Amino acid sequence: MPSTRRALLSALGTALSVSLAGCSGSLRSTTVDTDTSPGRIERGLRPPNVKTQSPPNALVTVGRERSGDPRPHLLWFWNESSDRRRLALGLSRTSSSPLGSSTDRLLRRTYPLAPGGLLAVELRRPGRYKAVARIAGVKETTKVPRSRFDCNDSSTSVVVRADGTVETGGIRTSMKCSDDTL
Repeated sequence: MPSTRRALLSALGTALSVSLAGCSGSLRSTTVDTDTSPGRIERGLRPPNVKTQSPPNALVTVGRERSGDPRPHLLWFWNESSDRRRLALGLSRTSSSPLGSSTDRLLRRTYPLAPGGLLAVELRRPGRYKAVARIAGVKETTKVPRSRFDCNDSSTSVVVRADGTVETGGIRTSMKCSDDTL
């Protein structure tokens, strides 16, 4: 009997390990692509505190578009000042399951922002994100909750003003979503 119990426990442990392996690796394989000449971004909203109509210097996409997914959320980083800036950006995504939550680092990179420069980050996969930006000697943490991913357009901005202060803002449409768009 003890050997049967050991065999059963061993089989259960192996099955649990295999089932968890697929879950834990799924976020780490999230794609992050950078396009340094994206042109105009026609989708999404620009927050009212981003006053430029110039196209972004770069578009960073996180995740792949899949049919049936809600609209992506856009993060905008704008250098309103006349000084060249460096944006150190860290991005992570937290996911939850019945077994607990895990946080995966998706991006850690520095981007140059010319005077008036703009960086756009498109979060395509629904989730809870945290962006940590260091710019002009200021650390700004921005959280994007899962609720921002639905049938509405939404975006968040981090702006470096001419005096070096950093301002965060956001905007969202408030259209009622039908159940099949969630």
